[in-house]
Amino acid sequence: KYGLDYRLVTAIAQQESNLCNIFPAGTFNCWGWGIHSQGTLGFSSYSEAIEEVSKGIKEGYINEGLITPEEIMSKYTPLSEGSWANGVNLFMTQIEEGL
Repeated sequence: KYGLDYRLVTAIAQQESNLCNIFPAGTFNCWGWGIHSQGTLGFSSYSEAIEEVSKGIKEGYINEGLITPEEIMSKYTPLSEGSWANGVNLFMTQIEEGL
């Protein structure tokens, strides 16, 4: 729908929440999307979360020229010293290889 790499949203969920195993209760937020010191963004369902996160990545990152995990990291989690992008890249590779 948004023309994203099919692996990206899943790989971010793996990096942020171990594929929805660790996230704020009742939020359906497996992506760390809008989770910061000022509060936590929640969704009414996983479907809504996937839609909003995918749309947000397209509009707020890809359309701004932030394409690779390293580029996305600079805005998504700017305090990371590379581990976030390394994890996302690893998970994207594993998805592609069917691991």
